[in-house]
Amino acid sequence: MKSTSSAKTNGYYNVRCIAYPSFVKSVKDLPACDPSLKNPPELIYVFDEKENYRCYPDEKKWLPDFTESCTTAGKTIVFDNTMMVCEDRIWQYADVSYSPEECDSENKGKILVFNGEKYACSGSRWRRFTDLEDTLGICNDRKSGTFDTLYTGSTIMDGFGKL
Repeated sequence: MKSTSSAKTNGYYNVRCIAYPSFVKSVKDLPACDPSLKNPPELIYVFDEKENYRCYPDEKKWLPDFTESCTTAGKTIVFDNTMMVCEDRIWQYADVSYSPEECDSENKGKILVFNGEKYACSGSRWRRFTDLEDTLGICNDRKSGTFDTLYTGSTIMDGFGKL
C-alpha cells in the first residue's frame, strides 16, 4: 500500500475497504467469493435469509451453510436499527433487556423505541405500550389533565395513568 504521508491536502484518492462484513442484509450484499482476495471470510450471516452463507472459492459463489448461525452466546449486533442477540447458537431478535438504556427512577415515564416496539419506563423496568397508549400516547406528567376521545369512548389522563 502506498504511504499516506505523500498525500496532497486537496488531492483526490480512491480508497478500498479491505475488511469483510460478518453479516449482511441480503444475498445480493455478499462480497465477491474470490480465492484471490486476501483473507476472504468463510461464513457471513444473511439476515433476510436467517442463515449463514459459505464461500466456495472453487465455484466462486456463496451457498447456504446449514451449521449454527452464531457461536458466541450473548453477543449482540445492531443492523438496520435492529438489535440481534446470539442465543441457542441462532441469531434472534433481542428483547428490551438487552437495551443499553437504563430504566430507573430518573427515567420514569421515558419512552424507548427498541426493535420497532414502544416501551415506557415504569418503576425499574421497561414495559411494552398498551394498545391505548399506542393510540393516544403515554399518560405522563406532560399530558396530565388532558382529554382525548376514541370512537370507542373517552379517556382522561391524570398524573398516574388513565381515569
